[in-house]
Amino acid sequence: MHQGVKWAGRVALVAGLAGVGASAWADDDDKMLRDRKPAVVGPMFRGGAVGAGADAWKLATPGPVAAGPDSTFPQKNIALKAWIPLNNFPGFAGAGTQTGADCWGYVSPSGREYALIGLGWGTGVVEVTDPSSPTVVTVIPGPNSLWHDVDVIGHYAYAVTDSVGVGIQVIDLASVDSGVVTLVRNFSQGGHATTHTGNANPASGFIYMCGGNIVNGGIMPCATTPDPTFPTFTGPGWTTQYVHEAQIVNYTNGPYAGKEIAFLFAGGPYYGYSTGLAVVDFTNKAAPTELSRIAFPGLQFCHQGWISTDRKYLYVDDELDGPGGNQGTVPYALTRVFDITDLANPRMVSAFTNGLSAVDHNQYTTGRYLYQSNYTSGLRVWDLTNPLAPTEVAWIDTHPEHNNAEYAGSWGNYPYFPSGTAIISDLQRGLFVVRLSMLEMSSPSPAPAQLMPGVASAVSVRIDEKEATLASATVMVSVNGGPYTPIALEAQGGGVYGAGLPALSCRDRVRFYFKATATDAREFVWPLEAPARPFEASVHESRLVIFADDFETDRGWAITNNGLSAGAWTRGVPLHNGGPGAVIRTADGTGACLLTGAALNEDVDGGPTTATSPALNLAAYPEARVDLSAWMLSVQGSTDAMTIEVSNGGPWTTVRSIGPASGAWSKVSFRVADFVAPSATTRIRVSVADVGDDSTTEAGLDDVVVWTPGCACYANCDGSTTLPVLNVNDFVCFQNKFAAGDLYANCDGSVTPPVLNVNDFVCYLNAFAAGCP
Repeated sequence: MHQGVKWAGRVALVAGLAGVGASAWADDDDKMLRDRKPAVVGPMFRGGAVGAGADAWKLATPGPVAAGPDSTFPQKNIALKAWIPLNNFPGFAGAGTQTGADCWGYVSPSGREYALIGLGWGTGVVEVTDPSSPTVVTVIPGPNSLWHDVDVIGHYAYAVTDSVGVGIQVIDLASVDSGVVTLVRNFSQGGHATTHTGNANPASGFIYMCGGNIVNGGIMPCATTPDPTFPTFTGPGWTTQYVHEAQIVNYTNGPYAGKEIAFLFAGGPYYGYSTGLAVVDFTNKAAPTELSRIAFPGLQFCHQGWISTDRKYLYVDDELDGPGGNQGTVPYALTRVFDITDLANPRMVSAFTNGLSAVDHNQYTTGRYLYQSNYTSGLRVWDLTNPLAPTEVAWIDTHPEHNNAEYAGSWGNYPYFPSGTAIISDLQRGLFVVRLSMLEMSSPSPAPAQLMPGVASAVSVRIDEKEATLASATVMVSVNGGPYTPIALEAQGGGVYGAGLPALSCRDRVRFYFKATATDAREFVWPLEAPARPFEASVHESRLVIFADDFETDRGWAITNNGLSAGAWTRGVPLHNGGPGAVIRTADGTGACLLTGAALNEDVDGGPTTATSPALNLAAYPEARVDLSAWMLSVQGSTDAMTIEVSNGGPWTTVRSIGPASGAWSKVSFRVADFVAPSATTRIRVSVADVGDDSTTEAGLDDVVVWTPGCACYANCDGSTTLPVLNVNDFVCFQNKFAAGDLYANCDGSVTPPVLNVNDFVCYLNAFAAGCP
């Protein structure tokens, strides 16, 4: 949660929610809170007193919060294992700030798992080894503050607070398995008192202080070696601007191998800065090197982010997204995606949202999932199989009253326990212990896009049971646009299930997806977008190309602009211009493409700008298909999209609309006859516009291929796939095979010697004249 204090003339935030039923924070200097309607808390804690004098408390199965609209925690594919209201933590009754804050986790050498949660009055420690029966171990008292953050290196936890602070609280977890957690010391140095977040890098042994009353509110590394109980300032830190949160990692391979890199989420205009995201090399603590510092569309308060497991992408939120918080330019929680393969030039390549107005907050990636704490809409879990267009697959709403853009509900989460348990810290309701509950599906090998005629084709899927039990699994198959028919999958071992697609005829079209049903009747599909976006395959032996354009030369596309002030389609080599969405390379990785703006990518304003292909003679190709690569990015509250259409000389028919925030190159494939009858004047057109909201809108088009499926054709002696497939080379080929005595030349299939004779030439001439099917 943001600090609510500016660094020019800092004013300490007067703490918080003064107890059960409190409805507002006090700090008229904090414009974020002042300008928004305070969260109405109402009944938030389950009744029941904490046992006096007890060293630990066993928690019962979570019960209802209260009667009425707040009686359940709605969820999708999340198993709520336990809920620990704030009044179950010792010290609650006498606390001046009865709230939850951020959380983290610790795994002891024995493998037991512990949740660490910031509380308004300290740091709570809860064993969650058995997630259905957690145990509150203790609370380490701390300053009375709304903001408490904790992170871990080794067996030490480092807790910090904002607005009121004592430096760094060093907490020893070495004996936590025995129920003993010790506050080693409150460690302050150089006048250090307050910190918004302490972000640890266990790989280097440094914990970084962010947003404190030192180094201009920037970031300062603290060494935990040689003595981890004295986390000591090292170097001058980075003082360029306020830093709210950070992730710091060591690179072990690639161009940054051996480097310690900090991704800094550094506020923005809310704090008086024009930039919000920075990347700094902290390998040399004495002289940190700023690699990049950028803004992005809709920037108001760059709050927090996390990199993908493969370190290709960075997921970032702006805490002032939402109605009223960002002057209406981003009216919902929006996650920005940055390509960070070049740390000196991070570029925004996508953005995604579930459309809810809840404020986006702390997020973390683990494997294929992104766990987001989004305040009033609770914990949201996104599947990153497509890292640029993730799919929301699970959620639990810890604040079921509403999804308004208010500071209430899920503050943080920690999804890294080896058992699969995750925890959620909630501002009003305390600690939630959860697990994903789903049949997780994936492809053990790529799904086939080409099937051979007359041959049954094997397909398979991997199904992992996560707090769910598989009842049945099928592959759903549609042939030539017909209804889907289920085919039962059979277990093949190792969680893989397979079946055979039926033998089909050349030029048939197949759509298929996998469906798994749990014993509780929940259904899961793969791919995630199915049935709207299933796997697609074509039955053919070859691809016969009718038209291909990689935009290296001018193939006759017509560009028209209507009401456009900037960003017209143009053919050129893309060069990153520092703007969001700028395509560093074309879809095929080389040369030119069609792009919006002469200096890729120039933001489209007005429009549309439309690119129309030359006439394509498809009259002889009733099964003609089109493949193309499209780039579309439009953010900042936009509903703009790229429209792909096809015409046979008559009205235009929409094939696909991409956007508004798809990002990066995506492949679009379609059969022309599904939309219009192929003709001698078939054309494709692609339009982009930015109308009404002045959003950041950019687009690209590349690798357009029009082709038709090739089937077995005897007369195509040389096997060519370039149209026309039958030509003089086939006569030469046949003569050579005849001369060599190759039985291919036995066109009439005679068995009476000599099998090769003049009749075979006549047979071949007739086959050539008949053409290929």
